[in-house]
Amino acid sequence: MRSTILKRFAAASYQDVGIRDICAEAGVSPKTVYKYFGNKDEMLFACIQDDLETLHLQCLQAARQYQQPLRQLSAFFECWCDYYFERKDVAAIVFLTIPQRYWVGERSFVQAPLHRVAQGMLSAGQREGSIADDIQADLLREWIVGLAHRAMIRFLSDAEVVPAEIKRALLIAIQRLASRSAAVQ
Repeated sequence: MRSTILKRFAAASYQDVGIRDICAEAGVSPKTVYKYFGNKDEMLFACIQDDLETLHLQCLQAARQYQQPLRQLSAFFECWCDYYFERKDVAAIVFLTIPQRYWVGERSFVQAPLHRVAQGMLSAGQREGSIADDIQADLLREWIVGLAHRAMIRFLSDAEVVPAEIKRALLIAIQRLASRSAAVQ
């Protein structure tokens, strides 16, 4: 059923995917879906929850290889890019299918845990002096996450985009935005 859910949601907009269509293709009853998930939102989020948890762990592991917060942040987002580049169907669901209203919430299926980790790195860098402190860490995080999300949307929506180039440009932009040397004096 998971492959059917991924395929359907990755190929169509959220409102165009119906539970009955998924059930018919997967050979399960809509009653079963409602019993286990309750609604379409919960079904979709349950389908990608393991992916998001794996992403979280891999990004943390990549960042922990470094001591400097700015380098941790780069390793974190480099891993983040690679993860989604390798899982285009999950990326399409996360960035093109899930309604934007979920990105501002704290529900477990959004990337809020990843966002908190990125903010922690920014705050640590501000305390130690390697990351610009003229912008609050939470605002800086929002802008960096916004850049990352836009980069992923470009990857998903433009067949001519080379993933390595998108990742390189994103990492340069993050470094420039967060770097203390770029702070306005």
